[in-house]
Amino acid sequence: MILKGLREVNIINLSPLEVLLEDFFKKHRDYDAARLSTSQKITRDSHQELLFAAQQCLDTANEERINMDKRLEELQKVLAKAEKELKVWTSKKKK
Repeated sequence: MILKGLREVNIINLSPLEVLLEDFFKKHRDYDAARLSTSQKITRDSHQELLFAAQQCLDTANEERINMDKRLEELQKVLAKAEKELKVWTSKKKK
């Protein structure tokens, strides 16, 4: 409805939007079909395996986040030290 009205006004080129919308709805249909097919195939055991794998991924991501936080703290300390040294150097240069 909205696209039809915009097409009649002909202010903007809607063909890229129409292509994207068609692709979106096609992917939505394909996803629904695949999800239904997949959900019928998954057994309790495979479901547990998937949950275990997902938990491992979450654990790994959490460890990486912790390591990144540590590295960020170290970098912030280095930056603070560099800023102090820059202030000292700048004040010496002015004198």
